[in-house]
Amino acid sequence: MIVSTLFYVGIAFIVIVLLWKSYYDRLDLVIDKEQTTNGQLLLYSNLFMLIAITLFAAALHLGAHQVLPLQLIDLLLAFAFFLFYSAKHFIFIYHPKKKFSRATFRKIIGLGLSIFLSTGFLLYLVVPPIWMLILIGIASLIDNLIQYEEETSV
Repeated sequence: MIVSTLFYVGIAFIVIVLLWKSYYDRLDLVIDKEQTTNGQLLLYSNLFMLIAITLFAAALHLGAHQVLPLQLIDLLLAFAFFLFYSAKHFIFIYHPKKKFSRATFRKIIGLGLSIFLSTGFLLYLVVPPIWMLILIGIASLIDNLIQYEEETSV
């Protein structure tokens, strides 16, 4: 029992580190801080990221104690990750230093679709939350590997 709990907590910690790393590692490289906007889109996007992290923490707590049905906990984990992933890429795409290439957009959309399909499959199977965490960890690791390539002019 204690080993499985430590494994769950360890995987959850790794996933949280990967989520924040995917945002803060690229924040200064991708976002144009000199861009003139009203700031509301950036502010509210960050609000959605914080809501996602809060939902993620609640899902982790509920998953550790098995208070709710497994499918509901898995759905909460998947929704929290989707919200974080969407808000992060919205910020990066809306406030870029340079225009992104189509290959970058294809990578972002492709990863999003593969996450959506694999999450749907795991929700259909009704797996324990640890498997959903492992899927989110793999998706976060792949998301960290996406390079934001700038568009080259011909």
